[in-house]
Amino acid sequence: YFSTTPFAPPHQKYLAARPSLLALVHVRLPPVLSASSTLQKPAKVHKALHSKGVLLMAASETEDSDILWCINHDSFPFKKPLMETQMMSNVDGHSWAICAVNEERPAKIFTPLNKELIPITDSPVVVQQHNIPPQKFVLLSAKGSHIFQKFRPVDQLRHLFVSCAGGESEEIERFFKLHREEQACATALILACSNAACDREVSQWATR
Repeated sequence: YFSTTPFAPPHQKYLAARPSLLALVHVRLPPVLSASSTLQKPAKVHKALHSKGVLLMAASETEDSDILWCINHDSFPFKKPLMETQMMSNVDGHSWAICAVNEERPAKIFTPLNKELIPITDSPVVVQQHNIPPQKFVLLSAKGSHIFQKFRPVDQLRHLFVSCAGGESEEIERFFKLHREEQACATALILACSNAACDREVSQWATR
């Protein structure tokens, strides 16, 4: 991670400035970095994409297949130090290209508080997940096109409810521990208030 402007004192008001340098701020370690770790690690990465906090990497497994790595910090937006989740998916064929599907998004809200003094940035997904669709990505390989959808926390909770038929389970308890009670309850409230036909039963489970 780099910065293009000098660091200002913590209590100094932000002032827009033209880029005047390129300073290294933080070096991001690769996932599961440990000399003694037995977990699979990314290797032979030949395609990569970073979009709105989501890192996708296509790594060659064999000549005719790849592994797609997805790394993001949506589950830990306010935790220090930086924490991230990762997952892998097998891809049939050699990956040629990866791109994000840009869907229409609601207009940014400008107020006197942020119009000129604070740069406009995207809030974490957990803050705006009730108002934005899940991110989608397209991967083009030698065997065809693959469409991936990254679950928001609310999508993860919906999946857990359906998988566990709405009953109490260790997976749902772990979700509430991971996101903490206040954020997990806010996520459940999104499902409880959903008017979608496919969420009728899920909304009842979320209410409980």
